[in-house]
Amino acid sequence: MPVEAKDVGHQKRGHMKSRPHLSRITTPKPNSRTVPACVLLFCFTVLSGCSGAGLPPVFGAVFGLEGADVAPFTVGTVPDPSPSPGDNILGLAANFPGQCIYRRADNRRFRAACPDGYKL
Repeated sequence: MPVEAKDVGHQKRGHMKSRPHLSRITTPKPNSRTVPACVLLFCFTVLSGCSGAGLPPVFGAVFGLEGADVAPFTVGTVPDPSPSPGDNILGLAANFPGQCIYRRADNRRFRAACPDGYKL
């Protein structure tokens, strides 16, 4: 009795789609008006930043533009925060004896003197 050999490696597994060749893929070419318009827009944007009129003070400090606004320097100290009735005490300050850490309603924290008789 003859035995039939099966060719397992060449069985059909369904329709396979062929991949398009890279030569068939095309990118849209820019219009003859778009390239000059983009160059003109880029030049206008760059040159408008160099005029210095009405720019924030950071442009004068970082980029050295002489026409940028100047923020005056004010000498003084920031006042120490004081607890108000809506503040919560979180606990004692670790590195400052007699000081407590408070939290305001907007979740800001600050350090100030503990109330009289406060112990954790």
